[in-house]
Amino acid sequence: ELRTPLTALRLQAKNLGDSAASPEQAALIMEMTNGVRRMSDMVGKLLQLARADASTPARNPVAVDLGEAIAASLQDVMPLAAEKEIDIGMVPSSAEKVLADPDELRTLIGNLVENAVRYTRNGGVIDLSVERMASMVVLEVRDTGPGIPEEILDRVFARFVRVAGSDIEGSGLGLPIVRAIADRCGAPVSLINRKDRDGLIARVAFGAIAPAPVH
Repeated sequence: ELRTPLTALRLQAKNLGDSAASPEQAALIMEMTNGVRRMSDMVGKLLQLARADASTPARNPVAVDLGEAIAASLQDVMPLAAEKEIDIGMVPSSAEKVLADPDELRTLIGNLVENAVRYTRNGGVIDLSVERMASMVVLEVRDTGPGIPEEILDRVFARFVRVAGSDIEGSGLGLPIVRAIADRCGAPVSLINRKDRDGLIARVAFGAIAPAPVH
């Protein structure tokens, strides 16, 4: 109900911007357009959270190839990454499948990568990897951002919590969405500050659905 009028407002704002009569008017219209975009983004996050917040298990759990889910998820964040000249890459990883709802898994990965892109400085690097560890399949997203103070690493999974002093635009809902979906998959999720340099590691440990290969 909220997304439709907001989409119409964004379209009307664009049309209005195309017909601006002066630079001053164009600046005012751009400010309005950005406000509507932020509202639209917030509504989208609230909808994702509502879908992920159910107490029941994943809606349609099937065996999903993590590599394919990552590729699909990156499509939505690549424009922002390109704008900031951030290099997003996939570390050579094993081909693994996990039991999850495909749409929810894409949302989980997309929010992790979007969060990394927002906090990584221009020209930074984000690496994704999938690794088999005994009975677990571990997805990691490593960025070169500022990291998070150790004392609030767990608190950032709460809704609307953002790192103090940060001027990064965001809703404070991306990580709660990730936690809600991960919980539905029975997959622990954690954040760890990197030891080798500035940056953060987001880690989700899914239960493997096939035995580890014997070497």
